[in-house]
This record gives sequence, structure tokens and C-alpha cells, in this order.
Amino acid sequence: MAEVTPAQFVAAWAIAAAVAIAVFLHAGKHGSRHATAWGIGVFLVMIVVLPAYLVHTRVGQRTRR
Repeated sequence: MAEVTPAQFVAAWAIAAAVAIAVFLHAGKHGSRHATAWGIGVFLVMIVVLPAYLVHTRVGQRTRR
């Protein structure tokens, strides 16, 4: 089993934080009442919540047109 070095851990944490902040800002800009929840969800479980958020925003764009 491979070990995670401190540098790899910090890099992964920084990437997760950057993506979570981007989702939070995007959701807030587009009027989501749950922007904080989207951001926290992406930070904690990115592999599940980020695709869900992307699908959610795509569906929302179709209904607004």
C-alpha cells in the first residue's frame, strides 16, 4: 500500500479547497439558497457532489431559457 507524503496531502487539500470555493462562489452568484452546502459537500465528497452540482446547474439553465 502506498503512503501519502505530507506534500501530496497538502496538494490534495489545496485542490479540494480551491474547487469547493469555486463552487461556493458560483452557486452564490447564481442565486442558490444552498451555496454553503454545495461548497462543503464538494470539499468533503468531491467525487459525488461535484458531478451532482454540475447536473443541477445544467438542469437549472434549461428551465430558465
